[in-house]
Amino acid sequence: MRAQGASGGRLGENDQRGHINSFETYLSDIHTLITDAIAPAYEGQNVEFYLMGASLGGHLALRYLQDYAQKSPLTFKRALLVVPMIEFITPPLATIRCKRPCRFR
Repeated sequence: MRAQGASGGRLGENDQRGHINSFETYLSDIHTLITDAIAPAYEGQNVEFYLMGASLGGHLALRYLQDYAQKSPLTFKRALLVVPMIEFITPPLATIRCKRPCRFR
């Protein structure tokens, strides 16, 4: 996946590994992979397709099924989602609480 792991791709103005301006970039990449590589390779064969994702991949799998299912050349029989990332919990620094009094230096 671009901008992740050992990939060479950086996305957008921010050159930090893992940064992405929009999840739509990943969804489009997934759709291109399915449309241009996977679907043609199995055309005419009686094959069941499963979609699997873990963490960020689980989030992308859910979004793909929601946003691209009608456009996809494949029909997924099942989806396996392992701890899908479904919500960001990122409070501003001002609201971080300590279990006991703490000082920042």
